[in-house]
Amino acid sequence: MSAIFRISNEIKFVQGYGNLYDSPSAATHMKQSEAQKYVSIHPDHVVFQYGNSKKKSFVISTKQYYVSKNGEVTSKFNAAMTFATVNAAYDYIEEHGGSFPHIENPVVIDNNFRRFKHPDVFKKQLREDIDSSKRIRISPVIKNAVAQKSDVCIYCGKPIEDEDFTLEHLVPLSRGGTNDISNLYPAHKRCNKMKGNMLQSEFNSCVTDIVCNNIYNSPSSEEANMVIRSLVRGTLAKYDWRNLADVK
Repeated sequence: MSAIFRISNEIKFVQGYGNLYDSPSAATHMKQSEAQKYVSIHPDHVVFQYGNSKKKSFVISTKQYYVSKNGEVTSKFNAAMTFATVNAAYDYIEEHGGSFPHIENPVVIDNNFRRFKHPDVFKKQLREDIDSSKRIRISPVIKNAVAQKSDVCIYCGKPIEDEDFTLEHLVPLSRGGTNDISNLYPAHKRCNKMKGNMLQSEFNSCVTDIVCNNIYNSPSSEEANMVIRSLVRGTLAKYDWRNLADVK
């Protein structure tokens, strides 16, 4: 089935009870009654059913608006005008001055709420990213030197097996980093992929937000307890409780 595109406002989805993300897949799924309770004290949000799960299939989003089939604006997803290509959607935006009621900065989305940049803008950014990355082949000598820095991942702190070893640019090439050995550290492939092109401080902050939201704001107490147990067993359990007061 070919993709179908719509013109919408910049919809955000609620993760935990406060953080906003572009994708509904990152949002907290909850019972409809819990979602309605949140919306009752946040009138600028709406309850939205997403996915096929019969349990906890509701998420919360900011107000949703779409360009309708008659060229006006609607809050109903199924009443929105659809386009066969991203280009066609952006052509319609340009033909109508790039602004609609409730949609000052229109974006193009697909059925899964993924956003699509204007093809010309995307191609220009892709070229810039390629030019800025300056990726070169790292010699085995450099790889070995980086591996000698530590036998644990710079992000999760766990040991790295040979087949899971990857070189990580602490400051990403796309953010002005270099291929100098001082900017290279060992990391798991999975941790490297999750970190993306974030700086280490940004990545740590993101992980902290996720953990804290799961502890304090998760609609499921069992999920929160699981996170707390993991923290205790994985972090605090390594200390001698008799001397815990000495731990700084």
